[in-house]
Amino acid sequence: MSEGKFPVYEEGYQMGSKIFGEAHVKRHLERLASFDPQFCELFQRYVYGGMYRRQVLDQKTRELCAIAALTMRQATPQLKNHIKATIKNLGAKKEEVLEVILQMSVYGGFPTVLYGLGVYEEALKELEG
Repeated sequence: MSEGKFPVYEEGYQMGSKIFGEAHVKRHLERLASFDPQFCELFQRYVYGGMYRRQVLDQKTRELCAIAALTMRQATPQLKNHIKATIKNLGAKKEEVLEVILQMSVYGGFPTVLYGLGVYEEALKELEG
């Protein structure tokens, strides 16, 4: 681990950058480190360096699972970031992401899906704009 504006756990930093882009990851980690550098390192080790590096699911499938969970949680900023990263960086088709959100109607009801569709629409506009 090297020290900069935030502690860097190299494997985690690389994986996060592959999915979300280095600029996004750097901003995110700098923000976390401003609150607590140890938590920033923990986040990198567990999320980017741990769960995201497991070889059981491919990254696109892992991100589609994240989109399902974030739709159910109605976690707007994270959902939007995951939608954009999955389409832009991991090769998911817009239709695949849409289908995952629509599938949540079975588990979360129509208000959850309507919420998810709104975030999906915003994310596509940002990707295209």
